[in-house]
Amino acid sequence: MSDSLIAQLRHLAALWLFGVTALAATTWVCFQLGLGFEAASFSLLIVIVFLSLMDSLISSVVFSLVAVVGLDYYFVPPLFTPLIFSKQDLWALATFIVASLVITSLVRRTRRLADTVRDRARLLDLTHDSVFVRNLGGEITYWNHGAEQLYGWRNEEAIGKVAHDLLQTVFPLPFEEISHELLASGHWEGELVHTKRDGSRATVASRWSLQTDERGQRIGTLETNSDITERKRAEESLTQIQAAHLTEAQRMGRTGSWSLDMSSGVMSASPELFRIFGLDAEKDELTQDFVLKSVHPDDHAFIEEVMRRRATTAADYEYDFRIVTAEGTIRHLHSVSHPVLGESGVLVGYFGTAMDTTERKHAEEALRQAHDDLARVSRVSIISELTASLAHEIIQPISAAVANARAAQRWLDPEAPDLEEARAAVAAIVSNGTLAAEIVSRTRRLFERGALQGEVVEVNDIIREAVQLLSGEAARQAVSIRTFLESTPEILADRVQLQQVVVNLVLNAFDALKEVDGKKEVAIRSQLDGEQVMVSVSDTGEGLPPEMVDRLFETFFTTKPRGTGMGLSISRSIITAHGGRLWAEPNNPRGATFQFALPILPQQPTG
Repeated sequence: MSDSLIAQLRHLAALWLFGVTALAATTWVCFQLGLGFEAASFSLLIVIVFLSLMDSLISSVVFSLVAVVGLDYYFVPPLFTPLIFSKQDLWALATFIVASLVITSLVRRTRRLADTVRDRARLLDLTHDSVFVRNLGGEITYWNHGAEQLYGWRNEEAIGKVAHDLLQTVFPLPFEEISHELLASGHWEGELVHTKRDGSRATVASRWSLQTDERGQRIGTLETNSDITERKRAEESLTQIQAAHLTEAQRMGRTGSWSLDMSSGVMSASPELFRIFGLDAEKDELTQDFVLKSVHPDDHAFIEEVMRRRATTAADYEYDFRIVTAEGTIRHLHSVSHPVLGESGVLVGYFGTAMDTTERKHAEEALRQAHDDLARVSRVSIISELTASLAHEIIQPISAAVANARAAQRWLDPEAPDLEEARAAVAAIVSNGTLAAEIVSRTRRLFERGALQGEVVEVNDIIREAVQLLSGEAARQAVSIRTFLESTPEILADRVQLQQVVVNLVLNAFDALKEVDGKKEVAIRSQLDGEQVMVSVSDTGEGLPPEMVDRLFETFFTTKPRGTGMGLSISRSIITAHGGRLWAEPNNPRGATFQFALPILPQQPTG
């Protein structure tokens, strides 16, 4: 037998010995006092109840049987014998046993329940959370140690008080809504604000649980509260820091944010948006009407249409416009807005941003001007390369004009004038002068300075003008220029800049043919490719090394001993500005092809 079992048996033997002795003594005392059966039974029952608290049901049965023996021997006739002749006496003894077992069972059960309640209360006291129970009237019936620590009231001070009056509870919702949810689901969770005994306030994460009895009837509410005051302060501090960082980020990025409530028309804006409109966020008010009044007159109708569409159609909007501040400063803004929809999908508002792009616009304009100046310098460089051939081209019609003028002088000899011949000579002079003027005009256009001038042009006309301009240089270098021009739709482009690209590509082809022996040929092609006009310039030169193809369009990269490295870079930027692209490919077996593609006008037919 184990030591624990031996110890249990010893305890049980001692208990039974003590119980039997106590019952015998009680029986003897009752007999000596001359008490009747009922009084003796009640006295023995008290002793049995006391003894039953020390052990299980078995001990209660043993003690009840010992008490019955004592009652029968000393108080049931005939006395001092175990005999029972009266049914009434037998019934009384049986009733005593049953009553003893029932009462001791109830007592033990009550004690177990009390022990359980004490254990649970002890466990609840160990938790750091505040736990208390409210009855249906809201009065506190249980108040744990955590509640004492959090709120400052002792258990005896809180019991019986109405919880929400004592704590001056601030609810996040109407109390009726919270009660309705509690009754419907049996629990509720949320954040509450309570006032402590010292007057300070505590924010708690509260959890309510509906308590019911065995029949399912509501008897109260168990409320558990966790103190989150410090966490809330940290969150508020973090929110303030984030708001400050957001404000600073918006200031650095010159981007303000706004929101609009469609039902009320109320507009909320960040401090940066106030600054963009020249307002003080602390003193002034930013409304839709003020925004509309601030819009530049040239953009007013456009913004009115945007606002009208935004009010009726829930969609994303992105647009640029200008405003005029109170100081008269014009600012360029880029605005983006996104719709906010309700639960049923109905438009309830908008959230958006507005970026001050004024400095960027000025920088873009300066960059565009610098690009135009650089392109003009490139054109001047091209003309310098064509000086010899241009001089030759101009000299030819001028020499012819001089010769025709001399002939006209002879035909107008006073002795034998020939007016018809003189008239023909003068006509030839006019023709020669016109040809020289066209050469000068074509050259002059390459010197012209100005921004991108979009006009409807024919690509083939630009190619022909470029070929005429380069014809003298082609003859000087013994290069044959062949054109294969298909019928193409019109495009929107700057004639001078596009001609500059073609001239630059053809001159590059001339350079590639300088070291070639034999036939030197440059082919220029135009064709329609879907929604684009394709132009290519091909040569039969040495070709392009594969490692150089990707670097050809880099600024200042050149393969020429005296090149600037700007021609192809400027040409690509011109084509890109027209919405197209420029690239290079090696030919097979030799040579290279430079191609560019430009979009056709939308309304033009494609064939």
